[in-house]
Amino acid sequence: MIQPYRSDPSPAEQESATRLRRTVTDLSAHIGGRSADVPGSLDRTVEYLDGRLREIGYTPTHDRYSYADLTFTNVVAELRGGSRPERIIVVGAHYNTAGGYPGANDNGSGVAAVLELAAEFANTPQQSTIRRVLFATEEPPWFSGARYGQLCVC
Repeated sequence: MIQPYRSDPSPAEQESATRLRRTVTDLSAHIGGRSADVPGSLDRTVEYLDGRLREIGYTPTHDRYSYADLTFTNVVAELRGGSRPERIIVVGAHYNTAGGYPGANDNGSGVAAVLELAAEFANTPQQSTIRRVLFATEEPPWFSGARYGQLCVC
């Protein structure tokens, strides 16, 4: 049965919107530009992402890699599947930004969506393994290069 359009968000939708807004604000306004050009910003972002994932019940892991004498960290949170754990679904977003910009939309909103989905499914068993990956090197100068997005295979 098709539900009628409802203009007022439910309490759960309001909570979700609050969490999404919190993440985008934390990333863009409190941390700001997140790149190797902004000293400490990537490390602060990893700490922030780790904390948020722990809040919702995950034990994040790190996929570290080096390129051009710099070390980068992809943040990974996995919910192991029940009946088909070998089947892995990756849900990801990049957390770095270009040009020192705060990156609310590119890609704070993507990170917020990944965290919100992680929260929504944290206590819901799934058939397949769901791996959330927050990538460190999507923006210039990394895109179109050898380390573009550096996909985690952990």
